[in-house]
Amino acid sequence: MGAVIQQLRLGVEAIAGERPWALRLGGGLITDDTKAEMKRILADIQDGTFAKNFVAECEAGKPEMNKIRKRDGEHKIEEVGKGLRSMFSWLKAS
Repeated sequence: MGAVIQQLRLGVEAIAGERPWALRLGGGLITDDTKAEMKRILADIQDGTFAKNFVAECEAGKPEMNKIRKRDGEHKIEEVGKGLRSMFSWLKAS
């Protein structure tokens, strides 16, 4: 599990480096509530809670992740995306 935690920490460090730019682009989209939630999530990452939960989710066969993927796959934007991708000649098999 140490390798998983190390990879997660590296990812967090990479994302954290982009934070000032993301906040600038977000304008009014990033509220005090958003910042508080981001801090809560970061604390979970830093104290290992996120990694422990992620590993447990994977060991259980990813039930929550699969549920989210199914829900997201049924979103209207996926139908629109499929239509758009069909128009991209560079995505078509040769």
